[in-house]
Amino acid sequence: MQDRATATSSATSPNQTSFTPTYDDVLAANRLLYRPTRGRLILYGFVMVIGVLNLLMSLILPPGERSPQIGGGVALIVAPAVWRVVLSILILPHYSRRYYNQAAILRQPFTVSWDEAGLDSRTPRSTSTTPWDAYVGRREDPSAMLFLQTDALFQFLPKHALTAEQIVHLRDLAAAVPERRYASFRSSRRGGA
Repeated sequence: MQDRATATSSATSPNQTSFTPTYDDVLAANRLLYRPTRGRLILYGFVMVIGVLNLLMSLILPPGERSPQIGGGVALIVAPAVWRVVLSILILPHYSRRYYNQAAILRQPFTVSWDEAGLDSRTPRSTSTTPWDAYVGRREDPSAMLFLQTDALFQFLPKHALTAEQIVHLRDLAAAVPERRYASFRSSRRGGA
């Protein structure tokens, strides 16, 4: 793993921070994007309930015909848990490392500032200003803050690069951005447009 970059908050502005993202920061952002949520847990629970019902139905079958029914029930009960483990331990680290290695911008120093208008992000090679009303959602956990521009495109700020006051100020400024419990595949159109 790479060493954590030292983040420095600008002494001239409480609304600015500078940091160089690390692989760990990218992994934390992707884990936040794909963390299990209420909707996903309901789906997993539904699959597991079908597995339990399958096991209960096997009780009414003659003993010689129960094996396939029991196997199917156990598979339905175990599959959601196995999926979460595979996603967390294998898939997300693999793709996070791949994204980090492919995207040269992720290995450059960032200076991020914010105000009532939106979030401004600068690197030696790029500048991006996004107004708060252009974000379709936001997410936060103990290690990162995500600002979603689409269901798959996001900007992230690692919390190790922010002071407690900056985190509170960012939350206040982004209060109008809906807190998204998950990346949705539903339409994100506003105002019926």
